[in-house]
Amino acid sequence: LEQALTVLEEDLKSKKEEKKDMHRDDVAGWEPKDRNSLALRMHYLARAKPIEDERTIKAQHVAPGTWYYKVPVNAENKDWLKLRANAKEMVYGMEDDDAFMNNVPLRTSRGKAGGLNFSENYLCLYADRPENMYNDERDNYPCLYSICDARHQFQTDFFHTTIPYFFDDDMELNPYVGFTQCPQFFHEMQDKLDYLDNNNAQFFRLNCMIRNCCGGVSSCGTNGTWLIRHVQGDLVWERERRRVRDADSKRRSQEYVERRTFHESCKVEDTASSLQTVLRGRRSQFINRRLSYGMAKNPVDYLAAVQRWAEGGVVLSLQTFFSCHKGVYMVWFTLIFFFCFLASLFRLVSKTDTTWEVVKWGMVEEDWYTKAMEPVVSYLRSFALVARSEYFTQNPKLLETYLTMTLQFISWVLCLVLFLMVLFIFTELLKFVQRVCGLKLPILWPDEMRWWGRLLISMDNLTYFLWF
Repeated sequence: LEQALTVLEEDLKSKKEEKKDMHRDDVAGWEPKDRNSLALRMHYLARAKPIEDERTIKAQHVAPGTWYYKVPVNAENKDWLKLRANAKEMVYGMEDDDAFMNNVPLRTSRGKAGGLNFSENYLCLYADRPENMYNDERDNYPCLYSICDARHQFQTDFFHTTIPYFFDDDMELNPYVGFTQCPQFFHEMQDKLDYLDNNNAQFFRLNCMIRNCCGGVSSCGTNGTWLIRHVQGDLVWERERRRVRDADSKRRSQEYVERRTFHESCKVEDTASSLQTVLRGRRSQFINRRLSYGMAKNPVDYLAAVQRWAEGGVVLSLQTFFSCHKGVYMVWFTLIFFFCFLASLFRLVSKTDTTWEVVKWGMVEEDWYTKAMEPVVSYLRSFALVARSEYFTQNPKLLETYLTMTLQFISWVLCLVLFLMVLFIFTELLKFVQRVCGLKLPILWPDEMRWWGRLLISMDNLTYFLWF
């Protein structure tokens, strides 16, 4: 490994002059002379960072003042880096219209998420090269993608501990595991000195342990390992609707962008990518071991990061609830269920009679309701702690109030249990239809109760700023 690092370092030094072109990617790789002697491959990737006019408003699409490159309609993945090397700045906006070429933005994200997607695309295309193929079923398997920030360092047993979490008890790949997450740990910040909670002790030691029961731990970026699957033969470019409407047609047209595995449209790409995983029906695995050590930020930078997380959470919430992305309706249903639960609590404390609403609406006969509730009322009246209570003997009028409160609470609990039972039966029936019978529904819908738990956690991540 040290020899490989030395060779790669010398190779990078020899290309020092080429690095002056900041609008071009800087890519270097190392592999052993005998490709079959060692499985180790190393890559150095530096994404293009062209100088942009500070007066230009940054955009994620091709617009005047941004950098882009042209992609022919018949382009292949092997042409990706060559096409990116021909990037240029759009000056006026109309001079480059070509029906046989697609304009692709060089950088749809200027932050961490953009770098992650660039390196993920590069590594996937590298693995798909003919000389790197196995020519058997292994070529269709997904890949693992681990993230380690510059201030962190994996321990030697990181992958030995992480990789087994992606397999089931039969040593088969578990397709429902989307990613794993290890805690961040800064050795110099001991608990008694960690006043700003740099180690996120409450999150990793309490929240993650509870959320892991349903596979709902959110990614924290670094120390995460993702299971990524791309359809064999898919291009590195994909089409999406533009965010800005056309000035003439007033419609949002389609445009080409590079494939994005990690969310790029907000400051908390880790939480956003975790939400995408939940909506696809996959779960996470929390590994409660310090498999990576890092260097803590200074207090000023850490407080700035806390502000960024708060701002990103608000932006992600607005993007999610006011979008039409696939699976967002499940978050809406979860939010509606939560509000219905709050409404039932408000109704419980404000209701002054014991008559069910279905009786008032005429859906249930009042005589049947009276006969059904009479044994319950008689039992509560004869209950030993109530019948022999000296307090109620001295205040007989309060006995009726006590009975009313007790009956209301019993009715509320029974209704809640009935709703959960119906939801459980429907969810398990859907699980049987999809996972046992093999029938797929045209829409995504939770087919296990843990999926509902993950949706509740995602809803909390999207709305916590409303409650605290």
